[in-house]
Amino acid sequence: MLSITLENLKRTEQILRVNGFEKIVLRNCDIQTISSLDACKELHLHKCRSLEFLPPLPNCEKLTIDMCFNLKTLPELPKCRFLTLSLTDIEKVPALPHCKSLNISHVKGERMVLPDLPKCEKVVLYGLMLEKDLIMPSLQYESDVAGTAEKRNA
Repeated sequence: MLSITLENLKRTEQILRVNGFEKIVLRNCDIQTISSLDACKELHLHKCRSLEFLPPLPNCEKLTIDMCFNLKTLPELPKCRFLTLSLTDIEKVPALPHCKSLNISHVKGERMVLPDLPKCEKVVLYGLMLEKDLIMPSLQYESDVAGTAEKRNA
């Protein structure tokens, strides 16, 4: 698997071009968007605080986003099997028809909207700081005062 890791990249351009890599890890990079990621199967974003936009991720199977506060939306993720969101302001997760594991922690905002997760085996929701609703169409869940939700069999 062709991979690249970039750390502490300071803005030289608004757009980072990393075409052709299957695994991309960005840590503490000062960029607003990333160019075409058609080949990307695994994307890890950590402390990319200026990141505002992600292009389509048609082949991404594993996506991890941590402390990317300006990123408000996710692109379609038709092949994503593992999604982890931590310390973000993302309010809506797109359709995840092949998702096996969804892990969301310390997300803040008005509400969180999750899609149907027909193949999901593990859902972990922890420390959600939502002003209003947690919308989960196909899951039954139990929530305690700390905002932890656990999937339960209905």
